[in-house]
Amino acid sequence: MEDPNKNSPRNKHTALLAGASALACTLVLVGWVLLSRPGDDHGVSEADSLEEAAPESSSFREEPLDKTVGTEWQWDNFPERKYANGEHAKQQNTSAPFDVPFIYDALQDVRLDEQGNVVVDDEALKALDETLKFSGLDLSPAALNELQELIRIGLPGSAGVQTADIVGNYYRFLQAEKEFNELYRSPGMNVDLEAGYEELVALRELYLGADVASELFEKQDRDGRYMLQSMLLERDESLSAEEKQARQEQLSSRFHSPAPQLPRWEERYRLFQYEQQAILESAVSDAEKQRQTDLLLQQHFDTDEIPAVEAFLNGR
Repeated sequence: MEDPNKNSPRNKHTALLAGASALACTLVLVGWVLLSRPGDDHGVSEADSLEEAAPESSSFREEPLDKTVGTEWQWDNFPERKYANGEHAKQQNTSAPFDVPFIYDALQDVRLDEQGNVVVDDEALKALDETLKFSGLDLSPAALNELQELIRIGLPGSAGVQTADIVGNYYRFLQAEKEFNELYRSPGMNVDLEAGYEELVALRELYLGADVASELFEKQDRDGRYMLQSMLLERDESLSAEEKQARQEQLSSRFHSPAPQLPRWEERYRLFQYEQQAILESAVSDAEKQRQTDLLLQQHFDTDEIPAVEAFLNGR
């Protein structure tokens, strides 16, 4: 996990803000993306809401399908607190607006892979939002450090370190995003939706690192770009209603192509994407990039799987 402090995020963030020209639309677009998550209400639905008392309800699930923060959480690492029969004492000697059960409740469904690494996906994003955004936490640097330390205590090993790092970086991103939106919330500014969205993506990468930001916001980014393109299409006065309808159907197919039902698809596709990005960023011709991509497909997928993978890639 890239530490934003090492790369002077404040300096880079200032440069991003100074270089933007018409980004008032970003606040509207971000709010629209959050409000429009399929099946969500601000990312949190009644079914997804975390219960107030977690140890008795979800720390001892029978036959868990996946390894999660909840299944690996070590309550015994907090001997000074009481966690029995659904009763848990509030954390003592702290000014932080949270306790250990609060942390567990919010992060328990974050998945871990077979090696114990955090699976950075939309479920992890929902947990981060529940912990830091929708809960309204306003943390001092000391309180944020305490939150991270409690995560590392309850979740020993690399999973705890990774989770604590992501939580810290995400909180700093939320503060920067708030400043970003407030700075460009100005009536009468020219609205440039595409520029605003790309600035937001750059801000995510600055605070979270490119890899984590890409994986964490993959679903939200896909939905956001779909809605952005739909808005631009609707505003295009050069197209007839029939042409707009046809292009809207193409957009829907492009952004919502179902993933192939292949063994270990997410893991294999993530690795393919990582290696493909290096090809796309290399200084070679488009024909050579395509040739290398074709070879990469053959390395990661069987011959009979490639057509389904290519259809998925073309649909995106």
